[in-house]
Amino acid sequence: MPDAVTFHTLRHTYASLQIAAGTSLTALQRRMGHGSIHVTSDIYGHLLPTEDDRTRSAIDDAFSGDDPDDGGAGVPARA
Repeated sequence: MPDAVTFHTLRHTYASLQIAAGTSLTALQRRMGHGSIHVTSDIYGHLLPTEDDRTRSAIDDAFSGDDPDDGGAGVPARA
């Protein structure tokens, strides 16, 4: 491995990939061994989707008219 790849860079990559996959900060905190959720949030919080994006997507998904079995909110589409 190149000298630039350190334990710290591997650890940061692991955590970043977990967040990208949707792992919660509390689960990540436990996996990383952080003593406080604040530590995890301070280090990796910038990688989380913004709440604006999340709330907008939730409403878009609920009223998209897609199949209700796809994990959406179950709001029926208009006929």
